[in-house]
Amino acid sequence: MAATIDSTIFINKADILSLSQDDCDFRDLHDAVMEEAGKASEIVVLGGWCKPSFILDLCRKARKSERPDIRVRIGIGRNMTMPMLEQFKELQDLRSALAKAGFVDPQVRLIGKETGVHFHTKLFGFLRVTQWSWYVGSANPTDSTRHEMMVRVGRRHDALKAYVDRAIEAGSDVTSGKTAKEIPVASIDEFFLLGHIAYKPTPSSLFAFDAMRLTPSERDTLDVKRGDTQGIRHAKVETRGYGFLLLQAMDNSGLDEDFGRSGGDGEAKRLQFKKSSIETPYGWWVPPPYAAQIHGRIEKREADLERRLLMFLKKLQASQSVAKGLFGEYATDMQEILQKAGLKDRPADQLQDRFERFLQRRLKLLHDEEGRRRVCRVVEMNPMPNFLQDERAYKIFREGFFEYVAFRKSQPVSGKGVGSIIDRLEWEEEEGAELDWEDPISLMEAFTESIHREPWNQSEWRGVKSNDQDE
Repeated sequence: MAATIDSTIFINKADILSLSQDDCDFRDLHDAVMEEAGKASEIVVLGGWCKPSFILDLCRKARKSERPDIRVRIGIGRNMTMPMLEQFKELQDLRSALAKAGFVDPQVRLIGKETGVHFHTKLFGFLRVTQWSWYVGSANPTDSTRHEMMVRVGRRHDALKAYVDRAIEAGSDVTSGKTAKEIPVASIDEFFLLGHIAYKPTPSSLFAFDAMRLTPSERDTLDVKRGDTQGIRHAKVETRGYGFLLLQAMDNSGLDEDFGRSGGDGEAKRLQFKKSSIETPYGWWVPPPYAAQIHGRIEKREADLERRLLMFLKKLQASQSVAKGLFGEYATDMQEILQKAGLKDRPADQLQDRFERFLQRRLKLLHDEEGRRRVCRVVEMNPMPNFLQDERAYKIFREGFFEYVAFRKSQPVSGKGVGSIIDRLEWEEEEGAELDWEDPISLMEAFTESIHREPWNQSEWRGVKSNDQDE
């Protein structure tokens, strides 16, 4: 019996085009596939990207009593916007959820893992007794928020059935017996995607108030007369300029120093941040086993800063008049300094108005949870962005990465992160490879070939045990 194409088309988000039944015969794609799944004896999903929760909901449309007899086969293409191990774990969780839902030995496979080729097929298949319904088109196998369109191919289609079987067979079974984190990394793209990108936020000066708004020439004049500026209360002219330091004035000099240092070299050193990381043009690339450690220390440090900041908030709320009095002392000293230097003074009422507005803005900031979080940031660290889709950005990242590897090779101490990469490259030299340690392109090519030939195991990172990779 020959295959047929249904006269109805199946659309997600038809309202984007303002489609009506007067324009064409269409049906909601989501409703159609959910209905098919409720009557199917076999369910097939093939796609270049997946939302596991949707696939699970789709399969759960089958009656519970019938699920043990329903065959489920899922093939999902490699998603290059997320680390492979993360996607592999996601699919392992999907298979476990399907098994718990009553499906016996569901097949879940990741397609294109080894080659890095993007698998772009979009297809749903439903078998009802002996007849297949295939939905083929632009739609990803997910409850997409995009406009999508598919057509339905019915009855027997031998070529399509053979293609589906081959595509699923070509994938990597997520029941391989290994957990996601134990799978070696065989390509440099996967290697980079496993890491995190970190940077140091600009040190906070939110609690230093530039009350006088000095011009550059006025600052120069005061700097020349630096001997007359030593007695300014609640200011540190040599290190912080001529601003009023609210935290110091309110007897929180320790907190003032910590916020001035947050995100700076002192804080990064305390977190052992650079020791584990590789500098790139886009920030510090943090290898996966060290990222968890650093995240833990960041959270602990930031929680401590926020706790102390909340204590300061309570103190400031109860002592606003005290803060205004302390600012008055500062303003008096500054006015005297300006007069001695022959500079115009600032009207007292104007200074008090400015400080009142400054004080209320800081109180509002400290009341806001997200505002406090921003103030307390020590190191910002996020999953590696998907540079792979921007060849120019990715080229800059790769070359900068191996420029740093070459630089650290020339130093007495290389550090844990870059040292692990140097260890692998030195092993290549021992095996006969000719490396130019001053040429980052040469190092990149050697490393790429090395992990393709001998996949990178997470236990290769210095100080990381094979059974303890998340520490």
